[in-house]
Order: sequence, then C-alpha cells, then structure tokens
Amino acid sequence: MIPFNIKNPTREGVGASQGYIGIDIRDERIDGLPVMASAFLPTAKEIERIVAGEPIVLRILGEGWPPVGLAVGDVPAFGESELRKIVFNNMDAANENGSFDKGGEMHGYSDEDIARDMIAYAADVEMIDDPATLVPHIAAWRAKQAEGATNG
Repeated sequence: MIPFNIKNPTREGVGASQGYIGIDIRDERIDGLPVMASAFLPTAKEIERIVAGEPIVLRILGEGWPPVGLAVGDVPAFGESELRKIVFNNMDAANENGSFDKGGEMHGYSDEDIARDMIAYAADVEMIDDPATLVPHIAAWRAKQAEGATNG
C-alpha cells in the first residue's frame, strides 16, 4: 500500500522523524470520540491480488490492539509539488539502480516512455491514467541532472 495524501490533513509527515515513511493524518471526531484518519492506495499488483480474493491485512505495531477501522474514501488528487517529489524520488532510485543503463529495466528513454514505465511498474503513480501528467516532472528531473553534471 502506498501512503497517500488524505484530504484536509491536520498533521503532515507523521512518523518520518522516527525513520518511517511519513504519512499525513486528519484528526476527526466520530460519535464524539477522537480518531485519526490516513489514506493509502493499493499498488497495481495489490489490486490484482485483491480482485483474486486476497484479503487486506492490517498490521499494528506493538502488542495492544487499538480500535481500528477501514473504509473506502474519496481519492484525492495529487498536488503538483507532491507529484514532482514522487517522480523525482522514483527517477533518483531508477538512476541509482542502473535502470537507465543499457540493458536496464526502462523500456524507452523518452520522457513519455519513462512515464508509461513508471505507471506500469507501480512506481507510486500507477493510479494516474494519463502518462502525459508525469512528463513535465520527468523533464524537470532530467534538467536538474544535466545542471548537476555541468556544475559538478
């Protein structure tokens, strides 16, 4: 599951200071009781497993089981800065892993081909329908890399 922006968060990046992936939290009240809500989206592979009948498993860190609940909510849209951060993180990781090297995992080298690969390989953006949405961010990452090469 991919941590996803919940609409109207009251806290952002919770858990990041402890070394976990930071998630956004929205503090709410249900029947007068305080609750914290966060949002997650399944990856394409997880969706396949759910459709095939696999359950969604909830894991809680610790030994005491708190009251919990799962629900299906509205899918919030990516903000441009969030999308750029996700694309840059994935591009950095692909670069470090040699995915752009000859014989690497990327099927093409154009921004459009890379955008399609990112969606197909569940690179945190597989829920995006139009690869063109990612292209400006991929181009910005390439420009940043080229600038670093000339300044480095």
